Amino acid sequence: MKKQPTALAGDVFAGLFTRGVVDAGFKVIGDLEHSGYGSKTAQLNFPGIPIRIGPHTWRPEDFTGRVDFMYCNPP
Repeated sequence: MKKQPTALAGDVFAGLFTRGVVDAGFKVIGDLEHSGYGSKTAQLNFPGIPIRIGPHTWRPEDFTGRVDFMYCNPP
């Protein structure tokens, strides 16, 4: 069985970019945001994706070796 590729979001706000990544076959394992801008909408659109707001919450070690693709919007 082929492993589903994983993705990590960064500053995608409400999550439209995430829709495209999910539609492309990725499992999005997290969303790292600088601020809460758009996060409430993203939570409604993608309730299964944990959102970490603020660099102090990101903990990169949680994602080491687990991410095949990182995508983001410019902050």
